[in-house]
Amino acid sequence: MTKNTYMISGLILLALIVGLAYFFGYKTNSNDKPSDSTALSVPASASLPPINKCELKEGWYFGALKDKKPGTPDDWFHVGEGGRSAKWRAPHEPRDLTAEEAAECEKATNR
Repeated sequence: MTKNTYMISGLILLALIVGLAYFFGYKTNSNDKPSDSTALSVPASASLPPINKCELKEGWYFGALKDKKPGTPDDWFHVGEGGRSAKWRAPHEPRDLTAEEAAECEKATNR
């Protein structure tokens, strides 16, 4: 093979690798983006229990777009629709509960 053939083969391989990395990276990182720009206007489901104080403190709860709990603040948005980690979350970065808060929530919700 000539030097040009190796160069073209290398470029094609590089383009394939970059394309695959972009595709899989885009899919992975899309969970951090809102599922729907109209998520704020999604009505809460009357068949679900209201959001509890622990979920409010943590800043998120698992649920599909249709699983918006009554009492969910208007500024919360939905991420990850269609995936196992779909959730409603606050606009600020979610936080971990302290050990005391976690124990209190465990007791209150029997998790």
